[in-house]
Amino acid sequence: MGVGGGDVELMRHRILEARQLVDPDVRAVRLYLLGRGLLDCDDPSTGGEAVEVLAEAMQAGSSHAALDLGQILLADAATTAEVQAALALIERAATLDLVDAQILLGKILMENAETMDLGRRWLERAASARD
Repeated sequence: MGVGGGDVELMRHRILEARQLVDPDVRAVRLYLLGRGLLDCDDPSTGGEAVEVLAEAMQAGSSHAALDLGQILLADAATTAEVQAALALIERAATLDLVDAQILLGKILMENAETMDLGRRWLERAASARD
């Protein structure tokens, strides 16, 4: 399924259609792909809209959307509270068995002596999932 090929208006139309889908799993996937499409398009004004669509996808159950939102928040974090909010989203994705989220969370937690054991456990969980 194409998500609009960079055509912002087409993506907005498809977002409206996706919001009407009854199946939450299908809705989550489509909203995630459309949110990514808005993030990846050449129009920088769509960033806030993309975050909103990704948040909606996450609420519908998309672990990939939770990871992407966590990474966006982490990149822009200026306070400890913002870092914690970002890590909570990444952990949400990791808990939903998204291996990339488990690896990222493990690496971040390994950077702090107080959370090193927890980070190691996330990395071990990711490694066992890949086996």
